[in-house]
Amino acid sequence: MNACQIAIQHYARVGGNFSEVLGQYAANGYVHLTPDYILIFRPLMREEPGRWLDTVEALRADTWFIRFAAGASWLDRMWDHMPHPLPFIGWRRRLRGDQLVFHDLKRIKGLTQCSTF
Repeated sequence: MNACQIAIQHYARVGGNFSEVLGQYAANGYVHLTPDYILIFRPLMREEPGRWLDTVEALRADTWFIRFAAGASWLDRMWDHMPHPLPFIGWRRRLRGDQLVFHDLKRIKGLTQCSTF
């Protein structure tokens, strides 16, 4: 199964609409899709995580929010696709009640032993 098929299957399983998410992030965030991996993310401010930032506001963002990622070595590849570093990285923990968690980006990046940025 390729990365796009994994995403479609995931969203079907959790009752989401992959096409809608893909369109929203393609227009207002970042989407990197290959047969091997998929990354869907956007900048946000931790104080207002539900708010979509316009182009100017995105310059004040402090977090890269990962909406969806899957496939071969997506975490290692993510650093190459981020337009610039931000202090934090975040995602939702579906297994923990859809809790939004934030981590220091440098710490997470260090755990993956990447050397870009």
